[in-house]
Amino acid sequence: LNPRAPPWDIPDDQYDAFTMGGAIQVTKHYVDESAAEARDNYNFGFYTASRHEIERMVNDVKERKHGYYGETDGFLYSALDAIGGLKGMAVVIMGSLEPWYEAVCIGFGASTC
Repeated sequence: LNPRAPPWDIPDDQYDAFTMGGAIQVTKHYVDESAAEARDNYNFGFYTASRHEIERMVNDVKERKHGYYGETDGFLYSALDAIGGLKGMAVVIMGSLEPWYEAVCIGFGASTC
């Protein structure tokens, strides 16, 4: 855990890189979990999914349904299609709250995730 609060604003020297030269609009959504009591505001806990639930998600991916981030999944599917999927690749995902993107990787042929 980071004992210091994260910055509120994008540093001036990094602003152009973060916004692709101003092409991307910046909106504010700030979460500071540097103090233990701040993390009490979230009830994420530990997520566990049954094999059946994960298989359902993989099938949804194969049918190109949108999941956790909605329309963004369509862009991800297009990108993965463009590179020929993830056949045989070992993939790691860190920080997910539910296994949707793990299911995306498996649905696109990852050998492990």
